[in-house]
Amino acid sequence: MYEAANNFSNKFGRVIAIRPDDDVFTYSPNTKYSQMPCRILLGTERHWRTLNNTHHTFFTHVDVFKNYWELFASLAKYYKITTVNEDGTINTIWSDGVSKWFITGADGSDYVIIMARTEDNQATMFLSDMNAPGIEIERNMESMDQCFAGGHSVLRFTNLRILADQILGELGKGFRYAQVRLAPARLTHCMRWLGQARRAHDIALAYAQKRQAFGQRLGDHEGVGFMLADNDIDLQTARLHILHTAWLLDQGQKCNYESSRAKVVCSEAQWRVVDRCVQIMGGQGVTGESAVMRIFTDMRAFRIYDGPSEVHRWSMARKLLDQTR
Repeated sequence: MYEAANNFSNKFGRVIAIRPDDDVFTYSPNTKYSQMPCRILLGTERHWRTLNNTHHTFFTHVDVFKNYWELFASLAKYYKITTVNEDGTINTIWSDGVSKWFITGADGSDYVIIMARTEDNQATMFLSDMNAPGIEIERNMESMDQCFAGGHSVLRFTNLRILADQILGELGKGFRYAQVRLAPARLTHCMRWLGQARRAHDIALAYAQKRQAFGQRLGDHEGVGFMLADNDIDLQTARLHILHTAWLLDQGQKCNYESSRAKVVCSEAQWRVVDRCVQIMGGQGVTGESAVMRIFTDMRAFRIYDGPSEVHRWSMARKLLDQTR
């Protein structure tokens, strides 16, 4: 690492690293200050100051290094630096041989957003081309649902190098960015499968209206009629939860609790609708003769995607209990 630092400083004369709170640290080794003690903050405090307008920056806390070389070695360890580019940017290296499975839409995509935890235990998002060396699609997974373009894949990251300018947003704020999309993403699923459930219901209703059984329409039999009525109840319930949560989002609320509630209600109510539609249609419902079978296989995953019902119930219960303390 000292050899790498020497080679780098001889060519470019400075090292640039981005701290976890996104300030830029610049230190020049080719001055008399290169042998002075220097400090760099690897935490979250934002206080900093420069001394005598020199080319280095002193931070108020916490790690003290004897000189530039020790600083560089520490940065290299912290950011997992392995190479320094000729344009002065620093490469970070991804862990060897890491696989991430169930990546929706990976097959056919041009870029990928990677969120990873750095050594300070913070999450950061990175943007990378899918054809970057070190990213490969190991396989496409066979799944029940077929409604997502690109399906679901297993990706493998091997010696993937990410440049500092590939950070999406700010360093250490990846989890915060992910939280922002949670409520809208849950509602997107609710709306998507509400449409599918409504389509399945329309198909089953039309079938019950024209299908004759035991001398009358299938829908006139009480057991079938009750299922159609229950479908309408569940569809309306899901629709109102979606509209209410969307309205709260429009008012500027975060809706973490309300979106969890809507997701549980919609995923379970819409699943009941589609399941009844299969039952109403009998043999027609379990074949490709109509769209109901396809909707049925797609719908089952909704109770898992964006958090299974059990996790949302646990989260809601925790929030309710905290309110009463």
